[in-house]
Amino acid sequence: MTTAQPLGFLRPGALIDSFRIVKALGEGANGMVLLVKRRGRQFALKLARRREVSDDAAKTNQRMTRELGCLIHLEHPNIIRARAWGHFPDLIGDYSYLVLDYVDGWTLAEWLEKKRPTFKQVARVFMKLADALDYMHRQGVFHRDISLSNVLIRKDDGEPFIVDFGAGDFANARELTEGPLPPGTNRFRTPEAVTFWNDHRLDFSARYPFHAKDDQYALAVCLYDALTDAETAKNAEQRAARRITVNSPAMGPPPASQAVNPRVPEALSALVTGAVEHDTAKRLPTLEALRSGLEALADAGGAEWDAAVFAPAASAPPEGAAARVRGRRRMVAAAGAVVVAAVAALSLLHEPLPPPEARSLPAPVGVPHTRAPDALPPSPAAPPAAEIPSPAPVASAQKESPTVSAPKPPPRQPTPKQPKPAPRPAFTPELLAKCAGYTLAAQLAAGCPAPQVRPEREECSAEAVRTMQSMRASDGAAFHLVLDENQPGGTNTAGVFRTGKYTGQFASKWGAFQKGWRVEGYLWTEGETVVGRYTRVFPPAGARDAGDRPLPGEIPVCIVLGNNGGLEKGEGSKPGAVVLSRMEIVRFIYGEWTQP
Repeated sequence: MTTAQPLGFLRPGALIDSFRIVKALGEGANGMVLLVKRRGRQFALKLARRREVSDDAAKTNQRMTRELGCLIHLEHPNIIRARAWGHFPDLIGDYSYLVLDYVDGWTLAEWLEKKRPTFKQVARVFMKLADALDYMHRQGVFHRDISLSNVLIRKDDGEPFIVDFGAGDFANARELTEGPLPPGTNRFRTPEAVTFWNDHRLDFSARYPFHAKDDQYALAVCLYDALTDAETAKNAEQRAARRITVNSPAMGPPPASQAVNPRVPEALSALVTGAVEHDTAKRLPTLEALRSGLEALADAGGAEWDAAVFAPAASAPPEGAAARVRGRRRMVAAAGAVVVAAVAALSLLHEPLPPPEARSLPAPVGVPHTRAPDALPPSPAAPPAAEIPSPAPVASAQKESPTVSAPKPPPRQPTPKQPKPAPRPAFTPELLAKCAGYTLAAQLAAGCPAPQVRPEREECSAEAVRTMQSMRASDGAAFHLVLDENQPGGTNTAGVFRTGKYTGQFASKWGAFQKGWRVEGYLWTEGETVVGRYTRVFPPAGARDAGDRPLPGEIPVCIVLGNNGGLEKGEGSKPGAVVLSRMEIVRFIYGEWTQP
């Protein structure tokens, strides 16, 4: 982001509602970000501005409203929080704004280049980012522009924050995309998105179905760059060597990170190679697999993990590796020249893509999340022949170092030393690929990380049957359950669900089960129907069964979704973001549970 010159009425000392301007932090195509103060505390205020190429003032506010729609779904320690929003100079004024926590930090690209972190420090950062992104997807939100510029690292403690939801999307948001691909940065798109562009670049009615796997792949590319690129913060003109092409279907998967940077531990190189694999059947299956794989390797790592990823004086990958990459590029240069020419012509006609519009939203003061002093999609390196054009080109921009700051988490209390756990398996690409196809029992036997595989059949345990009988819950009895207590809205409203664990509530009394009791389960959304099973109920203190016997704090049950083994997906469902009513029919079962 470039350093901004404020509009005439937004000089330092001026007020936007009750926020006093300190200075401008930066600006992009759709807005500017100001450092402001209120009651002695600093915030980052993003002020929407209409693009010069746009004659639709309404879309300027729609983009920011849609960004707010993403933020109010999120509250995570590694996602920047929004604190307020409004219009300026009055409630129906031309400028909408968001007030965000201020982080005094670097972008991830700057942190990697300036601080030269160790492998263990990089792993810890990416473990937290994978957890935050996984949480985001469970709330029905896609970021759609994960990159080295859209993550901030706080200076005083190295805590990472995902920022800039200007390209974000959430289920049921109004579609505003005007081309085949959603907004985003070319380098971090999946090979599937690149292929879709190549097949549909002349069809502006086509829409790429963005999945959680797209955000996951973008984070994996960030990790690959962290291990292979010593010049992450430099633009194309400043670099000693071009970036390695990662997602080109024509060139195939990138070289293993250890082949580019021999300092990378072998096991880490294997994990990252699986994360950026082009073949989706071989690719790392989930964000949790990436997180837990990094955790296992970092915990078991030796002295090499305490070494810096690059020597402090490093400026570029080894010349031999760069030469090998350049050789691969020359092999496809001739074929790519025609594509580049077509892309250049189309990009002149293609208006930048606005983010989808949000639904009507409450005015939050304390809503969770986002945007760092403005983080419009960063200017990518010059794409090689096989890469695709950015659907929303903006001028080369650099974020200012101090950007948006979140409150620090409370210090952790010391915990007693625990016995050292048994060594964990090395999460090689081969093992992780197999994990994606294993049954639940086989995953556990193989030591797979956090499996999310839909079981084909499973028997309700005798203990769960006895518990349900003691609660007078008969086999096959149907009742209503709130599927996820954490989603906003009333019980009769729609919610967005992805494969994963959920905590629900009994919507009414059934037998000795009482309304409001919490129940935990798992939903699978990949098939034609949504299937699920809730297996644990958490009675409140003092609760008793139908025989007036006291209940423990957790009891086993067998509850399945729907009357016929599953539920139809609701209108507006997208791949990886399924719409269901927050309250649905479920039933108790005593026997075998099978997936439809």
